[in-house]
Amino acid sequence: PVLQMLALTTAEIEQRAKALVEQLGPTELNLSLEAGESAIGGGAAPTSMIKSVLIALTHPHKSAGELEQQLRNSSPPVISRISENKVLLDLRTVSTTDLPALIAALKRLYPFPTYP
Repeated sequence: PVLQMLALTTAEIEQRAKALVEQLGPTELNLSLEAGESAIGGGAAPTSMIKSVLIALTHPHKSAGELEQQLRNSSPPVISRISENKVLLDLRTVSTTDLPALIAALKRLYPFPTYP
């Protein structure tokens, strides 16, 4: 699985990120895609980076820290990082089988608007 994750191209990750955002539908969260980097390994290669596409989350009334904490406390926990007051999700390390759980966690984060 690690080699498959490392081999993903930025185009493949961007495609997955766009699909995830589309599946979420309308939400109070502000979602955007950003060019970014994935860290490769913690102890083995702590300064090695590989290009990626990130999903950036913000909310009009919640801080990035509050969003990050709610995601971390969700079930299953969603591990993200914060940069420039945005919560960043990197799909490089999210398997396709885990995407539904991630979408469900994001949908539980804030109520989605309902329309009559």
